[in-house]
Amino acid sequence: MSSPTRSETCQYLKAGGLLVSVCPSGFTYAAKPSKRLQQFIDLVEMYGRYEFLPEGSFKGSSTNINTCLVTLHKGPKDQSKPNGVTIDI
Repeated sequence: MSSPTRSETCQYLKAGGLLVSVCPSGFTYAAKPSKRLQQFIDLVEMYGRYEFLPEGSFKGSSTNINTCLVTLHKGPKDQSKPNGVTIDI
């Protein structure tokens, strides 16, 4: 998995923009993440959230890996998402 940095991930989002992506769930349990993967994990933990998709969600496309939905939100510091997470890039 190529894990983008914070600036690479969100540089194209406008204020109030939302980035939603399906990712392999492996990043949630990596024992020794690379520096780049750790940056991605930190980004998700600080400025977004993830939720696991049901097992076998992509079984029909010959990709039987577990996945999760990652959501990042870009907004000014005083603009909170419903879960209280904000991002100001």
